Amino acid sequence: MTLFSLCSRLIGENPKYTAHFHPASKRKIVLYANAMMIPVLLWFANGFLLCHEVLQTSIGIAIMTAVFLAVVIFIIERCIILASGSKLIIASRLALGFLIAILGSLCLDEVIFKNDIDIKMAEYKNSAIEQSGVATNAIHDLEITELEALVMTKRNDWMEALKHASEECDGTGGSKVPRRGPICEMKIELANQIQKDYAHEAGKLAILISKRDSAIELAKTEAALSFNEHGLLLRIKAMFELVSSNTFMLISYIVFTLLIFFLEFLVVMIKMCSHETIDEKLEKARDITMEEKMTALLGRRTQYSQPYEILEKVKSANQVLNKNHSRVLN
Repeated sequence: MTLFSLCSRLIGENPKYTAHFHPASKRKIVLYANAMMIPVLLWFANGFLLCHEVLQTSIGIAIMTAVFLAVVIFIIERCIILASGSKLIIASRLALGFLIAILGSLCLDEVIFKNDIDIKMAEYKNSAIEQSGVATNAIHDLEITELEALVMTKRNDWMEALKHASEECDGTGGSKVPRRGPICEMKIELANQIQKDYAHEAGKLAILISKRDSAIELAKTEAALSFNEHGLLLRIKAMFELVSSNTFMLISYIVFTLLIFFLEFLVVMIKMCSHETIDEKLEKARDITMEEKMTALLGRRTQYSQPYEILEKVKSANQVLNKNHSRVLN
């Protein structure tokens, strides 16, 4: 099999038919085949790298995905080459090629800028972990605040009771008698009771704070485990935020994206902008001639497919002739 035969088969033409084409037509067939293989190979590489390097799938799945994408793009590109017809078909062909080019450039950008996107994804992960901790802390914050206020009140009451007991003992307050009498013992007992209440509430506060800290750590751990660093949509978002935050990155991204886009859109551009070859013009002329012959043939078939109309016309003509003949004889 020659290279030209292979190119003819790639674009869906019979090599026996194209073997007699004009040299310019043969060059155009080779051009179509070469241009069609560029997006096919790009999508194969893109599918493999995107699955294996970005989404972290196995090599087997990455290869199957790459082959599937390459076959789909091959079929689509060949349909674009073979399609011809009304303005709607042309517009659909342009739209399809444009969408394929956009998706291809976008996915390949994910592979090219993988390391930069990984840095942004790490920031997203840390932010998600911190937000999870803040949300968990907010759940326990009100209860802890109320208990802290109660503990502070209990402590103030305890300090006040100790002060009154001390003043009763040294005679600076209360009964003004510097001795440890029944009143002093009563105040000391009251202070001890208030201290126990304070210690009880302080213990509850410590337990609650410990539970909150454990819940925060658990929430952060779950957030870290549930965060998917290989999510495609999130990585696309990270890529756009990354390039929009830095002018140099934005320029580099635009250059790479335009290069990939035009490579993906190459088939459509060649199809729309290339001139018709002599063989294409001959093929169109043959189609027009065949259509005119078919229209003429169908017109004649319609004329003879309704003989009763012709019979009625013949009868009417005979009647007119007979009347005219009778008048002439009379």
